[in-house]
Amino acid sequence: MSDLPAAWAGQLFELSLDLLVVADADSRIVKVNPSWERVLGYRPDDLVGVQIGDLHHPDDLARTRDRLRLVVDGSPLGLFENRYRHADGHWVWLRWSVAIDPATGLIYGAARDITDERRTIVEAQAAIRRMEDAQHVAHVGSWEWNLRTGERHYTREMFAIQGQDPDRGKPWSMDDLLARVDPAHRERILDARTRMYEQAGPVEVEYRQTRPRERWIRTTMEAVRDDDGEVFLLRGTTQDVTELRVNERRLAEAERLADIGSFDWRVSDGAVMWSEGTYRLFGRDPSLPALTQHEMIPMALPEEVARWREVLAVTATGTPWELEFSFPSPAGRGRRVVSVRGEAYEAHDGTHVRGTMQDISTQRRVAEQQRAIARLGQLALAGTDLKELFDEVCRVTIDLLGTDMASILALQGDGSFAFATSINYPGDPTGTAIPPGVPSTARDVLDSDRPVVIPDWEAPEARNLPYAKELRERGVRCSAILPIRGRDGPFGILTTHASEPGVTDAGQNLAFLAALASFLATAIERLRHEAEIAALATLRGRLVAENLEAEERVRQRISEQLHDGALQDLLAARQDLVEAAATTGDAATRNEMLGYAREGVERAVKLLREAVHALHPVVLQHGGLEAAMQAAADQAARQGSFRAEVRVDPAAAGLRDELVLSLARELLNNAAKHAQADVVQVTVARQDGSVLLEVADDGLGLDPDAVAAAPMHGHIGLASLTQRVEAVGGTLDLRGAPGGRGTTVLARLPIG
Repeated sequence: MSDLPAAWAGQLFELSLDLLVVADADSRIVKVNPSWERVLGYRPDDLVGVQIGDLHHPDDLARTRDRLRLVVDGSPLGLFENRYRHADGHWVWLRWSVAIDPATGLIYGAARDITDERRTIVEAQAAIRRMEDAQHVAHVGSWEWNLRTGERHYTREMFAIQGQDPDRGKPWSMDDLLARVDPAHRERILDARTRMYEQAGPVEVEYRQTRPRERWIRTTMEAVRDDDGEVFLLRGTTQDVTELRVNERRLAEAERLADIGSFDWRVSDGAVMWSEGTYRLFGRDPSLPALTQHEMIPMALPEEVARWREVLAVTATGTPWELEFSFPSPAGRGRRVVSVRGEAYEAHDGTHVRGTMQDISTQRRVAEQQRAIARLGQLALAGTDLKELFDEVCRVTIDLLGTDMASILALQGDGSFAFATSINYPGDPTGTAIPPGVPSTARDVLDSDRPVVIPDWEAPEARNLPYAKELRERGVRCSAILPIRGRDGPFGILTTHASEPGVTDAGQNLAFLAALASFLATAIERLRHEAEIAALATLRGRLVAENLEAEERVRQRISEQLHDGALQDLLAARQDLVEAAATTGDAATRNEMLGYAREGVERAVKLLREAVHALHPVVLQHGGLEAAMQAAADQAARQGSFRAEVRVDPAAAGLRDELVLSLARELLNNAAKHAQADVVQVTVARQDGSVLLEVADDGLGLDPDAVAAAPMHGHIGLASLTQRVEAVGGTLDLRGAPGGRGTTVLARLPIG
């Protein structure tokens, strides 16, 4: 029986799942049990005599020796952990319990493999860190409140959202939260809490936190119930949406300034979400649902609907698309034109289309107005009868502004106004419109030489203005009246009226009317001058000759533009078409030639349009010389890929503006075509009774002798400029050399 405990101890040593070891005072292994082979891969006999420290991880060796030294000194050791090398070279974590026999000095140790336990802990800690990092990036915190124990738990980001120190803060109670939010939002929090208890699933609430710092917070929370349906746990997530709300406000403001809206459309069921800008664009109450495509299609024109159906066919491909459509203006006058850009994307609930809508009504209207002014200029140059021009101006005004009537009234010698022309005007549109001495807004406009717009005749601010009986009876609510004034004095007024109050894009439309009034003044003065020339032919013979020469120079300039630009492109296009027709069997070559021809025609069309636009320099008349020079320079810079620098001395403006602008435009066009410059500088100055125009580039340079001989070969550009400058008593000098760096042209134009 006395041998039984020792036998049992031996059996336990052999059968233990823990790693057991006996080492001498020098830490050499005396005996290990079989678990060493199972856990570390070493045969027990092979470890006898091995220094146990040789199996330690180098980073753990010093710490392990310190622990053993404490045991030798008689201190309690407790548990400690270190790493041992496996026979195949990897490391195994062991948790040790060690004791020393004071009589023999032998060390007894027992260890357990905790590698999986350590790995699980590390992975859990990493998962927590990843969650905390993700919450930090998204500004999202999570929380729990155990109603039975009263314990509350916050993640670190939850503390941060509430403005607390994550290491020292304490979770808030409901009273703590309510004390720190906007009083106006407390009721919505309490209501959300009530709904959370009453219904299954998450409940969401958004509120403004005012302390310890002002933030916008969105919380999603739910109540967890036990098997008896009793709520025992509240949990949820809280997100700081301050930046989101700020960005939404910035986006809404940007959309408002650019007149842009955005949308998201789910293809499967047609569900649509609109931004605030889109609601504003359609004049629709944001509290109402967005219009569906089935509601919008009837608002568009037939050709726009056809284009929309084409877009639907490519939506599923994900290809970005663009289209335009129009709809009746919410103001009740005309139609608004919208440019829509969109693309498809895939979401968890199917295919969506997202995009933007932009109101381009103003751009379209401005383009139409510019085309109308150019066409009127062509009619004037073609010698159209003045009455026909007046009628056309009134028609254009009504068509492009959406007004109901328009008229031109001519000032008579007795101070009355007579109808020069009128469209849709009430009463008799002939004879006297406003008798002499009768108070009228028209007379006030001429006296002040400033346009007047009355947005609503029935508004309080308009009650003291003379409201004509005919207009009142016709139901006119809105009027615009502009003076027509020439160099020799006022001619009359241009006026237009509408039955609806309000002026859409008043600034732009007023500028358009001002351009029409200026055009009329120019046309009237021209016809007056022609009449004076006809009446005084004998005395004004020289003036007639100079006028004819000026027109010839204009024709020469246009001829040069057309010859060097549009004509060359058309000739090249014709040659490409000939070659394409002669190509047989090679479709690729033929298509390439046709492409070249198409490009040539498009360039020619563009040049022709620019030539037409140049005939009526609206920018000069309404923006001044510097604005017109900058516009001409920018246009040439785009064509010639150079940087244009414009400087205009205010003292030089208003003296020879039309001639200076015309010369500068042609010199800039020459630079764009031939100079290959990086920078072109345009300077207008006043000096010694003259206006100086200097155009200098850093391009290839010109040979003055070749320039002088150019007209003999059909190149009349610079020669034409020289003639025009000399016709007013000025001089034009050219400095440059072939192969040199740049060309400078200096025109000196006498004042007066």
